[in-house]
Amino acid sequence: MEMAVIGNSLQIFIIVILVVLVASNDGIFIAILFSLFSLFASLLFFINHAPDVAIAEIAVGSAIMPLILIISISKQKEFLVDDRVGDGFVTNEGSDGYKLLMAFTKHYNLNLKICKNGICDISGVLRKDHVDLIVEKADGGKGYLLKGKKSSILMNRLKMEAKEVSGISIVSIEEREEYD
Repeated sequence: MEMAVIGNSLQIFIIVILVVLVASNDGIFIAILFSLFSLFASLLFFINHAPDVAIAEIAVGSAIMPLILIISISKQKEFLVDDRVGDGFVTNEGSDGYKLLMAFTKHYNLNLKICKNGICDISGVLRKDHVDLIVEKADGGKGYLLKGKKSSILMNRLKMEAKEVSGISIVSIEEREEYD
């Protein structure tokens, strides 16, 4: 009877942690919640007579995965822009493109780094630079295209902010596509 109460309590804790985990926006807090979820899950495995699975869950879920999440979050401090236009649209402090990107990176606590002359690469898994955005002239020379990965959460947020700026079109591209 006592083990059933403990097991039910652990399941309730796991459900509460998952609800808070889904509602959270802070990356470090998510890593901590993930670790707690894994800890309670491992206790549940142990109560249900699966000590080998509990040990694996503690090792991988409570220690290794949160560590990987925290390292990944700490690495994402830079927003790399490939300026393929070179006319100062994203480098001159008075331009709309520069203002948009500076406000965007400041809001998300990122460092803006601009790569010039198409040296950066957006495609491939083993790329040298992890480009977040490519700036090109739109067809006909009127306006600018800002191209980024479709899977990027930052691109979706930039789309929302760029709606207010005229002459800028946001284009989301698939990870595997290449634009030269």
